[in-house]
Amino acid sequence: MIKRHYEPDWASLAETMLKGAAQLVGGNVNRTTSDRFGWDCIIEFDQGESTLPPDLAPPGPAMLVQVKSSRSRERQCRIKLSNALRYVQHPLPYFIVLVGFQDGPEKPAIYVKHIWKPLFEQILGAARQAHKEGVHLHRRQIVIKFDEEDRADNDAVKFMVETVDSFGHCYTKDKQAAVSATGYNDVVAVGNFTVGPNVDPHTLVDASLGLIDAIDVRSFQLSDARFGLAGTVPIIEGKEGLVSFRPHKVAECTCVLRRKDTREQISFDGEVYAPTIPNLPREYWKLRITTPFLNIGLRVGGSTTSDFSVSVDTEMGLSFNQLVEAATLRAWLGHHPLTLQVWLNGRVVSQGHMGIDASIKPDTWSSVHEYLRLLSSLAPASQIPKEPKLSVMQIVDSRYSLEQFRRVVAGPELEISFQFDSDPIGHDVSHYIAPYHIEIGEICFLAIVERPIASSDYRDSTVTLALGPPDILHGAILRGRAEDHARYIATEIDQLPDRPGHNALRFVPWSP
Repeated sequence: MIKRHYEPDWASLAETMLKGAAQLVGGNVNRTTSDRFGWDCIIEFDQGESTLPPDLAPPGPAMLVQVKSSRSRERQCRIKLSNALRYVQHPLPYFIVLVGFQDGPEKPAIYVKHIWKPLFEQILGAARQAHKEGVHLHRRQIVIKFDEEDRADNDAVKFMVETVDSFGHCYTKDKQAAVSATGYNDVVAVGNFTVGPNVDPHTLVDASLGLIDAIDVRSFQLSDARFGLAGTVPIIEGKEGLVSFRPHKVAECTCVLRRKDTREQISFDGEVYAPTIPNLPREYWKLRITTPFLNIGLRVGGSTTSDFSVSVDTEMGLSFNQLVEAATLRAWLGHHPLTLQVWLNGRVVSQGHMGIDASIKPDTWSSVHEYLRLLSSLAPASQIPKEPKLSVMQIVDSRYSLEQFRRVVAGPELEISFQFDSDPIGHDVSHYIAPYHIEIGEICFLAIVERPIASSDYRDSTVTLALGPPDILHGAILRGRAEDHARYIATEIDQLPDRPGHNALRFVPWSP
């Protein structure tokens, strides 16, 4: 009798078991006769039910599968890097199936791995590294590991279908987008350049911080970089032109500006940018600090004091609270000795004296500052709208109107005249109440003011009142025009409480 050793064909048996799992969910398995490109079979499904005509309905899902078998307790397999790269680049879904026969062919364990993140990173990173080392992809392998959570057994193909269906009809598009973005989180290109003769190290540092728009370049070379590994063939080589930089934020800070004479201070949040030039000598160290309205270049290397350069963007739209801070800063810079402290993580990282060359006279900024202080006093901070925004120049351009508003709202005396059919001032009328407003941009500033009547005169249907010092009874900062809030203004005036000795003539300019 012949003694025969029965050894299963584990690879074929693994494919057969996958075919059984496909048949359980109505899938059709087509095996390849040549595993040249790293897939053993394609699993296809019929077109699903749809309310669309058959010619417009999407086709049934199809997926390529590489089947591996193992008798080892280790749940892993090896794949040629050339095939693995094809898995990533192919528009169809790719799955790797590992059939484990640790307990024999009667109790196989089927594991499924979808070629998606983080396998994209593993495969693309290995391919770029092999290229850098000059190794052909088919001569290098990668290890694909499976976890217990990857185990699916008879539900293996069901898992594949549900995975593909979860993308809707956008699988190929989403896969291409995910692959294109992989490996470029930190660096997308590397290169070198030679600067022109007018660019010194300080200028280069300023450019890297975005303090200078661009610098001259005499020779420029650029190569793509993935996972930090540069390609061997430059994308650009030997070009002249201009180079500009986009700095990266390294921290958040708080800037505190303080007057030396009164110790008054304002503070504003900022972002810190540092040059990313490797091995930069200390004497060239510099930081850039940006706030919603302030741009600071801070030289910190090689000395015990800090060297500031400051610019204020007077055209930038700011919230009203930021606008007050910006005007305060410019008003102080024109008149008072100042210090600037930069706080980072609860400690002062830099401080120094601060000055600025103002394009607008200091007296102008002082008056703008006083106008804004008056406007900000009309409403509590919680009721000041954050939108729409105003710029410092909008306030500067409105100085004449602001002065008129200040005079009627806060001036010590006021004389007014208005037409009336009869004399409205009786012997018991002692005060006059009226709303005043100013509109700047899309914001309306409102003040309801009471003044004592010092004297009155009625001639030819004209009432003339000489009024005493003001008392602001109510204020508001509103979006839109004053006419849009006629009912609100009338209600506020009507509901003002009566005060002993204040028999007031109440004036409402619009009918609600």
